[in-house]
Amino acid sequence: MGWWDAVTDFFGSVGDVISDTADFIGGVASTVVDFFVPSSDFGSGSTESYTQDAAQSPQYELSGFRNIVSNMVPSALLWTEDGMRVPLKRLWNSDPGTTQKQLLEIGAGELETVDGVELNGDAISTFTGSSVSIYTGTSSQAIDSRYDASPNDIGGLRDTAYLALTLEASEKLSGDPLVTANVSKGRKIALWNGADWTTLAAAASGNPAAVLRDYLLLDREQGGAGLAAAEINDASFGAVYTWAEVSVSNGAGGTEPRARVTFTLDSFKPWTEVLDDVLMSFGGYIVSDGRVLKLKVRQSEASVQDFEPGKMSGSMLPGSFGYYTFSKQERPNRLIGIYKDPSASGNDAWTRTPVIDDYSDQQTNPRGVVTREITYRALSRQSQAIRMLTQAMNDHRVNWFGCKFKTDIDSASRERGDVIRIKHPILGDGATWYEFTVERVVEYP
Repeated sequence: MGWWDAVTDFFGSVGDVISDTADFIGGVASTVVDFFVPSSDFGSGSTESYTQDAAQSPQYELSGFRNIVSNMVPSALLWTEDGMRVPLKRLWNSDPGTTQKQLLEIGAGELETVDGVELNGDAISTFTGSSVSIYTGTSSQAIDSRYDASPNDIGGLRDTAYLALTLEASEKLSGDPLVTANVSKGRKIALWNGADWTTLAAAASGNPAAVLRDYLLLDREQGGAGLAAAEINDASFGAVYTWAEVSVSNGAGGTEPRARVTFTLDSFKPWTEVLDDVLMSFGGYIVSDGRVLKLKVRQSEASVQDFEPGKMSGSMLPGSFGYYTFSKQERPNRLIGIYKDPSASGNDAWTRTPVIDDYSDQQTNPRGVVTREITYRALSRQSQAIRMLTQAMNDHRVNWFGCKFKTDIDSASRERGDVIRIKHPILGDGATWYEFTVERVVEYP
């Protein structure tokens, strides 16, 4: 069974050839993907306790850091341009004594910049007799000279970022200290130059399109999804890359790129969950024709097709149109985001944003204040989290209705995210065209 066969078997026959009719489901706000179903603005990240994650992964706030001594933990994949503090996995240590030597893995290389090594929260430079050598995971690096056991026991350590430590016992340092490192710039990955992904030199990036593309193309043995290059629509990923690079206000008098992610994959997760974590952090989604994955993002787009009742190609089939509204009472009117704060004041802890309130709805909703917390597992910028929350709240205020209808085979080439125009007697005055976003296309025999 090939990769796409497994995907089709899991998600259903979405990639099958369309036969006679297709059922179009649309709404002003799109929340469902026709192929892969990630979280919407709420999704699997909402209402979950953020403290539970610390038990599932070694890389969380300082109080949850620990030395990792296990060969069951995968090499971490670290994507960031904002920086993150990480604990380390022990590869080797010398025999006990007043001077001890260790090799500690940071993650899969190559990383761009690693600095700020700490012992028990203090810089290693403050410990007399202790020292460190940093290896960022190049393909040509060697095993540090501190290692004096058989090379066969540890491998060549190429493409693995690691630290080589000398620890000298002192009044300040005793026992087995907690060792952490600051990854200022994470994995070097391919960048988009406006035309292709190969011209620019690889560099650390938090651009979500670049991060997702790197993960999808990375070999499974290295923790990635293991797709072939031919299974990625490079142009669509490039378009989202360009969208994410646009400068917007950071809410503090400056500007920043519209979308960035900081993400650590340090535990065994289904690839669908990895995509979910990253996609919901910038409003992206993935569509497919059964052969190639395309990355898209929610943004203003021009209409690509008109639909109205009739018997011609591109028409709604008679009696198939349905109009519905979403219950506004069930939708939240207070949103709180949870994100990872890597700043000195945040101390790498999961942090709540200020609340985003819809005061008008709170005063008229019979349920009063309806609160929803959304955990953004790939966000480290409060400003971006607030933008995501504000967009979600605006969607709840305005986009609360949708429709569905059937059409002919010649009109069923639309995909999730396409904007279409609809005119129907039960919509408004019956003569006005209304824009909808396609959420789902369902095939019928």
